[in-house]
Amino acid sequence: MIQSERDLLFSRTSKYLSIGITEDGERRMSISVPWEDTCSAFNMNLPNVYLTEKDFEDEEIADRLKNFDICGCYIFTPLKDYSFLAQFTDIWNMYIEYGGVIRDLSFMRHMDWGMLYLEDARLENLKALFSEDRGNGICHRCLGLYHCQVKDISAVVERGLYMAELLIWPEKYEPEEKARWKKVRSGKFRYYKPKE
Repeated sequence: MIQSERDLLFSRTSKYLSIGITEDGERRMSISVPWEDTCSAFNMNLPNVYLTEKDFEDEEIADRLKNFDICGCYIFTPLKDYSFLAQFTDIWNMYIEYGGVIRDLSFMRHMDWGMLYLEDARLENLKALFSEDRGNGICHRCLGLYHCQVKDISAVVERGLYMAELLIWPEKYEPEEKARWKKVRSGKFRYYKPKE
C-alpha cells in the first residue's frame, strides 16, 4: 500500500469508508459515471482510500478495514478472486472494471447493494443479487452491465422488482436480447447500440 494511502486509512475517523482497488495502489484521477440520473450519480461513494489486491492479505490493513462500514468499492484492475469482498456486507456501490474472470456474483449475496456496474462477466444468472429474502417491489437499484453475458435473468424478472436504472452495453446489438432485458421493470432502461 502506498504510504500516503496508508496514512489516510489509519488516520480516518469516519465510520464509513469507500475503497478503490488499482494494480499499483495509485489513485485514479477520474472515474466514469455510468448512471444517467443525476440522483444516482450523486449517490456514488467515490473512493476515500486506494489499495492493491495484495493489501487485503496484510493483517494490519485487514484489521483496520474492520473498523469501517465499507459503503463503496471501485475496482479498476482485474483481480484473480473476488470472494474476499463478501466480508464487506455494507457495500452499497460496487463498480468493477475488467471483471472477465467473474462467473457468479455469490460474493455479493449478503450485500445490501444499490448500484452495481460490472464489465466483461459471464454469468449463469442473477440469483445472488436478487435473493428471495430481499423483498419485492420498488428498489432504488441501478444495474449497469458492460459487455456482460447473463444466461438467465428470471431472478429479477419473475420477482417483479422495479429498478431505478437498468443499463446494458452489449458487445453486439441483438433485438431479441434487448426484448429479453426489457422485461425487467425499470424507471430508466437503456440497451445501447455499439458503435460500428
